[in-house]
Amino acid sequence: MAKKWFWLSGCLAAGALLTVLSPNKDPRYLAPLLPLLALVLARGWLALPLPLLGLGLVVAGGLTASTRARAIERQGTPPEPLEAIVRYLQAQKPMAARTLIVVPSTGSLNQHNVSYYGRRAGGQLVGRQLGNNPAQIPAALASAEQLLLGTGFQGSVGAEAQVFSDSIRNSGLFKLEQSWPKPWGGTFELWQRKQTAPKAKGFADRFPLLAAGLAEGPKGLAPLFDAIGVQHQLDGHRSYQVQVRQQALTELRRDPNNATGPMEPWPCLAYCKTAP
Repeated sequence: MAKKWFWLSGCLAAGALLTVLSPNKDPRYLAPLLPLLALVLARGWLALPLPLLGLGLVVAGGLTASTRARAIERQGTPPEPLEAIVRYLQAQKPMAARTLIVVPSTGSLNQHNVSYYGRRAGGQLVGRQLGNNPAQIPAALASAEQLLLGTGFQGSVGAEAQVFSDSIRNSGLFKLEQSWPKPWGGTFELWQRKQTAPKAKGFADRFPLLAAGLAEGPKGLAPLFDAIGVQHQLDGHRSYQVQVRQQALTELRRDPNNATGPMEPWPCLAYCKTAP
C-alpha cells in the first residue's frame, strides 16, 4: 500500500511542478491531475500517511496561492490588446480570409486566441505561429503577408524568435503598420508586406514538384512535409489545396486514364477519381 501512495504522491508532485513551471495556458495542464486528486479524495484524507497528507496540503496551498496571485495580478493589470489588434485587422478587409503570423506567445495573446477572436461573428482571420526555428525565416520572407512581432517579454517562445523577428524587420520587405503597448512594457508590432515586395511562386505551383519526391520512398517524405508544415502556418486557410485539387480534376477530365506520365507528380489523382 505504501508503494502505491508513493507512486500517487510522486505523480501529483511532478504534475503540480510542471503546471507551475509552464509559462502559458497552465490551467489546461491541470486536467491530468484531476483523476489522481479524485483518488485521493475517494480514499479520504484521514487514511493518508502523514507525509502524503502534508504533501497534499502543500500542493493544494501552492495551487490556491498561485490562483489568487494571478487573479490579483489581472485585477491590477490592463489586458493585452488582443481585441484591439483583431478589430484593426478586420477593419482593413472585413470577412476576408487572412492569416496573421503571431510570433509572441503569452497567456492572453497567442495564435490560438487570435484565431478565436478572428473567427467570431463569421470572421475569417486566423492566427498561426512561426519563429521558433530559424529554418522558417526564408519561407516567411518569401511569402508572409502580415506578422505580429513583439518587443520585451515574448512569452513561451525561445531566443530563436528574436532572430526571426529581426530578420523580418531588417529585410526591407515589410513595413511597420501599427503598434500597441504591452501591459508590462514593450509593444506588439504589426508588420505588413510592402506593395512592391516580390513574393515567391504560389505553393500550388510548387506542390507537384515537391510531391514527386515521394517516388524516392521514405527519404522523400521529410522535404514535402517540412514544406507543407510551414505553408500551413503561412496560410492557415490552406487555400492551395483547392487549386491543387482543381488542377488534378482538370487533368482527369482531359485524360481519365492518366495515372502516370506527365501528371505523375500529382498524388491526389487517385483521390480525385473517387471523390464526389
